[in-house]
Amino acid sequence: VGPENRPYNLLFIVTPSTGYESEVLLATRTYQGDESFFMDKDHVFLKNNPFIPSDRRFHSFLIDRYGKVKIVGDPRCGEKLRSLYYSEIHCK
Repeated sequence: VGPENRPYNLLFIVTPSTGYESEVLLATRTYQGDESFFMDKDHVFLKNNPFIPSDRRFHSFLIDRYGKVKIVGDPRCGEKLRSLYYSEIHCK
């Protein structure tokens, strides 16, 4: 499904470790997809959201058009979570 047919937008917030900013910038510039990237080199996102656990499985969010979190968790981590994301995105 091309981005013009998707009922959602993808935004990746990338927080590189100190010293790796240029590598992340290069990777996002050479990325061939249609998704958007935001490089948070000052870690503002985590400072403003201190409740986010350190476990990376919980660093993916599905947020509705009003900015409310609908689902937390990486949909690549299991079929049930992937199905939940899919049903939430495609049934609206």
